[in-house]
Amino acid sequence: MIWFDIKQLEKNLKDNAVSEKETFTYLFVLLLISTIFSYVNDPEAPLQLTTRIELTLDVVLTVLMLKTTYDINAKGDNRDYVKRFMTLTMVIMIRLVVFAVPVMLVGLMTLQLLDHFNVLSLSNAKLYFDLAVTFSLGVAFYFMLTQSFKRINSTL
Repeated sequence: MIWFDIKQLEKNLKDNAVSEKETFTYLFVLLLISTIFSYVNDPEAPLQLTTRIELTLDVVLTVLMLKTTYDINAKGDNRDYVKRFMTLTMVIMIRLVVFAVPVMLVGLMTLQLLDHFNVLSLSNAKLYFDLAVTFSLGVAFYFMLTQSFKRINSTL
């Protein structure tokens, strides 16, 4: 795997010398870095406990999802992993957004009402609600994607 020499990587890509496994490694590193850096806000602001839990869950789910889908694909025809991953991910993300937005709006309105009637503190409730939504969407995404990979590879 090439980490810095862009010209060599370009040559390897042109010569079709980048394997499916190597492509997976590039995707794995890219998604892991993206996941971690999406939590880097203000370096002077300490991460709250819920944010640390969220980051840990995201990293674990990302690693587990990539490993599981790659293994499923490798046991099948072992072709087009990145193409399958990217296209399935886009459609699954759209489906999750369509489902999640109304659920989140109802949840946030409920939290606002509970705060208005002094049933709970809105700031803490929003943190836990965000954690629950992030975890739920991550798990749903993991299962939807792995099921799609299983269906694709079961027909081979």
